[in-house]
Amino acid sequence: MVSFMQQKIALLQNVRIKFLYSLNKRKVVNKLTKTDATIKHKDRIKAIQRQRSYRLIDWLKLNFEFGQKVERQLIFSKSEALLKSETCLPTKV
Repeated sequence: MVSFMQQKIALLQNVRIKFLYSLNKRKVVNKLTKTDATIKHKDRIKAIQRQRSYRLIDWLKLNFEFGQKVERQLIFSKSEALLKSETCLPTKV
């Protein structure tokens, strides 16, 4: 009778150990998938930030180039106006 009870206890302990192991394994798998998901999410966020910074840099470059063009045009128009005014002035004899 004792051996039968010991067998039952051993069997229950074995089942309990397997159950705990499967739970633990599931937790590990969940943790892995969660970390993979967070890594992917963080990579996605970094990629979006990188993209935004590249867009910002491009926008700043365009504005800078446009500003330089406008500046050149202003200088050119001022110099043209000066040249015209100098040529139009009557000279004293």
